[in-house]
Amino acid sequence: GNTIARVGLLILFIWFAFLLKYAADHQMLPVELRVAGVAAGGIALLVLGWRLREKRRGYALGMQGAGVAVLYLTTFAAMRLWNLIPPEAAFVLLAAIAVFSAILAIRQDAMVLAAFGAGGGFVAPILTSTGAGSHVMLFSYYLVLNLGIAAIAWHKAWRPLNVLGFLFTFFIGLAWGLKYYRPEFLATTEPFLIVFFLLYVAIAILFARRQAPELKNYVDGTLVFGTPLAAFGLQAGLVRGIEFALAFSSLALAAFYVLLAMVMRRGGRESYQLLAEAFLALGVVFATAAIPLALDARWTSAAWALEGAAIVWIGIRQKRTLARAFGLLLELLAGLAYLDSYRRLPAEIPLIDAPFIGALLLALAGLWTHRLLRRNEEAVTAPERQLIPFAFAWGLAWWIFAAHHEIVTFVPRVYTLNAHVVLVAATALVLGLLALRWDWREARWSTRLLLPALLAFTFLSLAGHRHPFAHLGWIAWPFAFAVHVWLLRRLEPTNAPRFVEWLHAGGMLLLAVLGAKELHWVAATYTARGTAWSVASVMVVPALLVLAASSRAVDWRWPIATQGHAYRATATAALAIAMVGWSLYANA
Repeated sequence: GNTIARVGLLILFIWFAFLLKYAADHQMLPVELRVAGVAAGGIALLVLGWRLREKRRGYALGMQGAGVAVLYLTTFAAMRLWNLIPPEAAFVLLAAIAVFSAILAIRQDAMVLAAFGAGGGFVAPILTSTGAGSHVMLFSYYLVLNLGIAAIAWHKAWRPLNVLGFLFTFFIGLAWGLKYYRPEFLATTEPFLIVFFLLYVAIAILFARRQAPELKNYVDGTLVFGTPLAAFGLQAGLVRGIEFALAFSSLALAAFYVLLAMVMRRGGRESYQLLAEAFLALGVVFATAAIPLALDARWTSAAWALEGAAIVWIGIRQKRTLARAFGLLLELLAGLAYLDSYRRLPAEIPLIDAPFIGALLLALAGLWTHRLLRRNEEAVTAPERQLIPFAFAWGLAWWIFAAHHEIVTFVPRVYTLNAHVVLVAATALVLGLLALRWDWREARWSTRLLLPALLAFTFLSLAGHRHPFAHLGWIAWPFAFAVHVWLLRRLEPTNAPRFVEWLHAGGMLLLAVLGAKELHWVAATYTARGTAWSVASVMVVPALLVLAASSRAVDWRWPIATQGHAYRATATAALAIAMVGWSLYANA
């Protein structure tokens, strides 16, 4: 429409307000006449706008929208401020105005008129609020407005109107809850929250149905993912302090979305298939989030991370850069929120305690996001492609953190080092299997970090344990070394020969150090410490490894056949220098 006309209508609306205030301050007219005069002005705007709809469409629609807003304001003020009409009659009038404005908008195919009417209706209680009214009356009024938006959504795919109603409803609900909510209001507020949630889920479905002929934008990501996000956040405030209430709410949402996804899949419409996938993703999110919520009884950041990954997914499907950026930001903020609340999370049962499940969900969200971006690398922007490796590192770091928490919390201290050895080896094994299965570049690359980690643990073992095989080390170290050999065999890189040589040579040196320390402990334990037996035992395993590597019998076998220089030159030279040095030390 015309910008000047819109400014003029705004000035006219403000003039109405000042005129009413002036009349009220000076007691110029009875309140009944003042209210009737304002209502007559609103009707005059409607009539004038309708008569000009053919000649000056933009101006006429603005007039009609302002008229609808004035009627909303007048009806609500007459009921709330001056008790001129009973609530029952007021709601009949408000419903009639909502239906009337919806009919006008549909008849004239005018989304701006619907937005004017809805916006005026939502703002009316805020403008007339005294802070002493009934919240049941307030939410009933907003229910009428939202039913009008739903009626329009049945006929028109007007996304801005849907989002406008969604934002007004949930933000006003949040503001009211922060200021006025008390636990005794639960029975009278919970039904409204459920109805508003169901209403905007239905509006999202209607939007997908109306968009089908255009073959684009089947899913309104703001409503599909924003509605459960906002509703669940408000639910957390309503049931705060009630044990397991939020966990059961999460399970109920999971069941609702899974059932809805099944119904959408059976609908047969192409526009419903993407919506069904989104609902199924939400069902998985809330089913997974119910576990830490049951233990922690509150809305955790882990579910927000999964929500962010789901938003990235829908952003990729719909080619929306802003949605993907918002999803990535949500995951980052979820991680920061988790760290902020980490010390307050209870850790009672291994593997199902809130800290572990929370960090595990953050890891799954990060790895899922990485796979989404990697599989759709050509469809994302250049900055997003730069973030793909970081998304993998983010998810892997959260997994290591989750497992580390369980080890330091529940494993006896003497076993923690070997437990970490098993952790990194098992993680490398799983990543190696996934790299083979999916040709996963980052998973293949990360397996090469196993050897440096094992070398670090070896030095910690030498400093803190009597011998490497103590405290179940006889299980941990052979398992870790077997994983290292398997990774070299199955995932040997071909584009970095120097790096591969160091991996092979490093494995031989690792085995030599572990064997030397273990055999030295055996000799020192069962013979006199400091005798020739204990001193000479250190050289046995390194010498056997040098002998095995230099034997001609293994020339044709892996790994000597492919990496002979690593074993016969690099590793053997290092071991020879070490044995010479040890001989000088022992004889001195």
